[in-house]
Amino acid sequence: MQIKNAKEALKHCMKCGECQVVCPSFSVTGRESESARGKVRLIKALLDGELKPSKNIVERLSTCHLCKACSSICPSGVSIDKLIIAARVELVNKLGLPLYKKIFFRLLEHPKLIPLGIRCANKFGIFPQNLTSPKKSLKRIISKKVNLRNSNQKVVFFGGCMINYYYPEVGKISVDILKNNGFNVIINDEKCCGIPAKFSGDIKSATVNAKENLKNFTGNEIIVTACPTCALAWKEYPDLFKGKLRKKASKLASSTFEITDFFLKHCNKKVKGIENKIAYHQPCHLKNGLGKKHDLEGILEFVGEGEYVEIEDRCCGFGGTFSYEHPDLAEKINDSRIDGINESGVDIVVTPCPGCKYFIKAGLSRKGLNKKVLHTVELLSMVDELEG
Repeated sequence: MQIKNAKEALKHCMKCGECQVVCPSFSVTGRESESARGKVRLIKALLDGELKPSKNIVERLSTCHLCKACSSICPSGVSIDKLIIAARVELVNKLGLPLYKKIFFRLLEHPKLIPLGIRCANKFGIFPQNLTSPKKSLKRIISKKVNLRNSNQKVVFFGGCMINYYYPEVGKISVDILKNNGFNVIINDEKCCGIPAKFSGDIKSATVNAKENLKNFTGNEIIVTACPTCALAWKEYPDLFKGKLRKKASKLASSTFEITDFFLKHCNKKVKGIENKIAYHQPCHLKNGLGKKHDLEGILEFVGEGEYVEIEDRCCGFGGTFSYEHPDLAEKINDSRIDGINESGVDIVVTPCPGCKYFIKAGLSRKGLNKKVLHTVELLSMVDELEG
């Protein structure tokens, strides 16, 4: 959505406050300015000329995760997240990006420099817990021609930054699971999906990354990723382009799958051997962005004896760059998630999102709680045997 189209969209907001019920930031602060309704009012004031672009407005709009919960529940169908992104783009165009974001997004355009960036971030304590970076990317773990059972379509595993540089083992397991279920897998050269830049209003960097990623595809492939946010990025790539690139992006968007969803739809083998109390954390971009509200019961059909413990559906507080811009607010949101997990008495928390895994793990560590946090594919790999 462009800012010039925002005025029409804003007319549909009924100011009912339904968005407050699901907003992670509002849930811990109770401030109207943190809710989607408050931000819609702020954007309207900008468009009407009541307010001028300023760093204060940038700060106010930055307290949104862009988790899409408000858009998914809005009775008027207002895409509030798109309004906020459009406003951020406009503010970046007029005020520019902060220096640290410029450096960060340029870094994401050059994957070979990311490991160095991670080492520097660890040294200066930028992250809640130290992150590891592999010496080699996941690229070309499998380099064979791809044959999707009786199809000539390619299956490409898209790792994304969190898996390529933070949790490479999740990527390796993902590829192994796909192979073990009869799929041949390749890994292309890839850059960041572009979501961090796009969400910060740097639409230029987001488009550069998207264009580079599209270069490696004909448009006829199936894309599988173990990161819901990366899947969401691919689903939204058509919005960044026109003409042939838009057509190609649209074709790929329709054949992009988050790996849990892909597994549940296309894999038939059952596993057994899990005998723990397990809770499932639902990632925001999976349920609100991709519209795939999984629960662990479906996954446990494959796992076997594990005991499913239902926990309240809450955001983990990560939100990508949000948790670095607003660490105190992110920590308060995370505290609520961690308290719910602790009260449930589970041994293992499972989530399909590497970002959620990272932040939940950091929260448990902060509170001295000893529980495993696994990506869905890691749970599926904890097996005694496979049954056809």
